[in-house]
Amino acid sequence: MVRATLAPAREEAIAAIRRGQHRGVFADHVPAPVLAQALEALMLALAEENTTPTWADPPVRLRRPRSSSLPA
Repeated sequence: MVRATLAPAREEAIAAIRRGQHRGVFADHVPAPVLAQALEALMLALAEENTTPTWADPPVRLRRPRSSSLPA
């Protein structure tokens, strides 16, 4: 069911990767459908991990401005 639901997005990804391969933006030693499948798997893994309590944004640390170390 998930594969069928994601089919339109997968086809768009394949088309975008193929365009990039033809333009030389993406390497072409791996076929576009394989790259699209890897991207899909990565996105599903990230989405699944995002639902677990171990996923947390890092704490926000405010940076203090550095003083210039250059002589005046």
